[in-house]
Amino acid sequence: MIPLVTILSGDDLLGREKAKEHLFESLYSTHGSFVEEYFDSSREALGEYLVRLMTPTIFGDIRLFHLKHVQKLSAKDQEELGKVLSYSHDALYILIEYEADAEKGLSKSLRLAALKKREDVSILSFSKPKRHLMAQWLTEQVIQLFGRKIEMSAAEQILEFTGYELDRIYPELQKIDIYLPEGAPITQSAVATVTGCGRDVSSQDLCHAVGNRNWAEVFAISEKLFEENGVSVMSFTGALFRHFWGLYKIRLYAEKNRGAANLYFKSRYKEQTAVATEIAIAAGLLTEATKNRVYPAIIMPKVIDQAAKFSQVELQKVINTISKYDREIKSGLAETTLDAFRTVCYELVRVGKGAA
Repeated sequence: MIPLVTILSGDDLLGREKAKEHLFESLYSTHGSFVEEYFDSSREALGEYLVRLMTPTIFGDIRLFHLKHVQKLSAKDQEELGKVLSYSHDALYILIEYEADAEKGLSKSLRLAALKKREDVSILSFSKPKRHLMAQWLTEQVIQLFGRKIEMSAAEQILEFTGYELDRIYPELQKIDIYLPEGAPITQSAVATVTGCGRDVSSQDLCHAVGNRNWAEVFAISEKLFEENGVSVMSFTGALFRHFWGLYKIRLYAEKNRGAANLYFKSRYKEQTAVATEIAIAAGLLTEATKNRVYPAIIMPKVIDQAAKFSQVELQKVINTISKYDREIKSGLAETTLDAFRTVCYELVRVGKGAA
């Protein structure tokens, strides 16, 4: 049965869009067609809109009255809307949307307690997940929204490129969906091609690319960084030194605490977060006061995974190479061109693998 009244709330735009899509598909399959009538406060008062809602048409059309951003209505208008929702309606459906949480924002004015008892009312709240659960949430949402799977690593990469705001994530998913063949899974390669090519990059992105021994990313990111006028190579070498010093400290901790290091790679989600926090604090990368940053600072960029890509001796060589280049820059013995900087980065990526 299609609910006569549907109320959607919360800051999870993707979930709300999917619920609307399902409602519209049900209306089309049941009635063949329907008339959607939006409420536009710039064109009419809510009272006038509600009069139209309660007035049957002479043609008996199936109508959907759609009200968005209801939390922006005045308290009086919210009360009036709540009264109308309590009535029985013939040949029409009502769709209510607002960003506030259903249980906190408009519960009293819309009389949600009474509406929940009705079988012809659907009240759905979509909440944006916490950051450390966002990647897992994306893997579930992409299946529902686009009918395709997404690799966990690709979901994490999207968040790395876009951040955690849904109004930035959703357009990128749409672009990737257009780019890929029907039914094809979303991979890291697709994310890098569609999303990565247009994103802003920072010295931290360069550090992670070198730490992952990904020369293709180092090459592309370094070119973008050098396009920025006034950016000093010194800032890049400083960032690289700090990053690899952190990896070195993680490696030292792992050598002495092999059990904890192995547990990190065997665990998932909550347990992995706890182990990563322990390692990051022990290595001096986080403190008790900043441990809530473990997901964006340690887990998502796979800092511990990066440390595992190098032996302790290799990390010492990397740090020495960065320090030497830094000294040579300051003494005027080394060039600060893109090619010279890339040569050093190549040595870092290839250390222990036959690089000069």
